[in-house]
Amino acid sequence: MDKKKVKLQVHHKIVPSISGLYSGDYLRVLMEYIDNSIDSADMHYYNMGSNSYRIPIEINVKIEGNNSKNGVIIIEDNCKGMNGEELERVVHKIGNSNKKAQGWTNGQFGFGVYSFMAVCNKLSITSKIKHDNIPLNIVIDKKLFEQDRDIEIDIHNANININKYGTRITLSKFEKDIWKEIAAEAIKCEVEKHFELILGRKNLKITVQDRKSILKKALICKPYDYKQYAGDNLEDTINKLMIESGKKHKKIETIILERPVS
Repeated sequence: MDKKKVKLQVHHKIVPSISGLYSGDYLRVLMEYIDNSIDSADMHYYNMGSNSYRIPIEINVKIEGNNSKNGVIIIEDNCKGMNGEELERVVHKIGNSNKKAQGWTNGQFGFGVYSFMAVCNKLSITSKIKHDNIPLNIVIDKKLFEQDRDIEIDIHNANININKYGTRITLSKFEKDIWKEIAAEAIKCEVEKHFELILGRKNLKITVQDRKSILKKALICKPYDYKQYAGDNLEDTINKLMIESGKKHKKIETIILERPVS
């Protein structure tokens, strides 16, 4: 693919309003993009029986730069990546995510890709699938959505080199007040709370690397260790639900869950 222009499914003036749902919360915005990486890993590599991924999944969050002008946050994974059709769907079908029918995914509504507008002004998505030599790229600038005429977003070949397949999200041009709040420890804590149960899966590693770290040592996100407290372990798996309906004539219906709850 050399270049393809994509029109939004909804009027572009609505998009900044959607991003307002995130109300300047950069942690919540970052969780959206990490969520997408986990969804990709779940869809293609997760084995529910062993509660593990078939390949080592790595999701890395990097904070680079010194101020709001040159500062960036990069979320990079080694999951399947996206082809041109999938990238087009991400940009085009706002509020109509194909995740809705998939019980194993976290994202539901298809708004998350535009959540960056709540904290910064520019988003870049670079993605490469296993059998493609050239990665694809999308750049979305918040200023585009301020103009009166309809806008088109370009999907084009990336001019950077990605040796492995996967997806790289780059957020830049941050609001000054937001940039001052950004810290690796805060991101690590939020990841550990937001993805507490998922972090316990085998073959998953999520790291956060801070621009201020002298040794440039990445922080590793870990699941909460409940075993540190004394007590008995209680474990159970729910495979079906029994629903009772009707006041006069009781009727019990059994629903088999697509994804058991543990």
